[in-house]
Amino acid sequence: MSADTADIVAQTGASFSFTSTSGSIVGAIFKGASTGTVSADVPSNTVSVSNLPAGDSTLLLTIIWAPGEANGKLLIINSAHPLAYVTSADILTDGVTPGIVELFGQ
Repeated sequence: MSADTADIVAQTGASFSFTSTSGSIVGAIFKGASTGTVSADVPSNTVSVSNLPAGDSTLLLTIIWAPGEANGKLLIINSAHPLAYVTSADILTDGVTPGIVELFGQ
């Protein structure tokens, strides 16, 4: 993966929170090359990333979908740092779990 294909691109060390426009996120696991695997609490359908490492990382999201719910977009709700890029595509597919969000710190 690279900055060209990541769903979210931000400065290394960035901290931000996001939710989905559809589905209910009830769990998250963060995996970065330099951080290993970390489970994250997901209060109120919100995922927080703090101190984004350099390079590739991945978030696996456990999502509960209501029948017939639409695909979801990422919605940034809080950012302590400017984000270089956030995809506008429907990257979370209705009924598919885990949802995968690719991150890149530069």
